[in-house]
Amino acid sequence: MKKLILWTVGTAVALQSHAASAALTYDPNYAGGLEWAAGWLEEIIVRFIGYLVTFLYLVAVVIAIYGWFTILTAAWDDEKVSKWRKIIFQAIIGLIVIFLAEAIIGFVVSFLLQ
Repeated sequence: MKKLILWTVGTAVALQSHAASAALTYDPNYAGGLEWAAGWLEEIIVRFIGYLVTFLYLVAVVIAIYGWFTILTAAWDDEKVSKWRKIIFQAIIGLIVIFLAEAIIGFVVSFLLQ
């Protein structure tokens, strides 16, 4: 279980840093006028979105862990098993939505920054 959590966190951080580095296309050595300010603002926005996505990945993993804990304590009670299935299904759907949202945001940001 620890390997799964570490792998998920590592993947989320790697995706976030890759999306942030790919989206930043301005020249950081240019120190003039509004273009520098726009680049600085874009960097802040991209990093904020990256950290937000990483946080959402962590929340989805915690929800999945809670779902697995629920099945361990269910003792095959029908009510608890249905609760477990619902929690795990929601966690998986959440991970898929977060992944797709990150891809769409990365595409839109890279398109706007070109």
